[in-house]
Amino acid sequence: MARCSILASIANFLLHQHQSMKSTYDVLKSLKEKFEEKNRVAKQTTMKLS
Repeated sequence: MARCSILASIANFLLHQHQSMKSTYDVLKSLKEKFEEKNRVAKQTTMKLS
């Protein structure tokens, strides 16, 4: 049920990437990795501008 709720609430491009995953843990782990990477790039860019 949690997996379905997560998939129902994310953007379509993320949905297509994650709908084949069987467990909620796998979906959450993948989303965390994607967004942590974006945060790392944003932090590096901010540090370069400082």
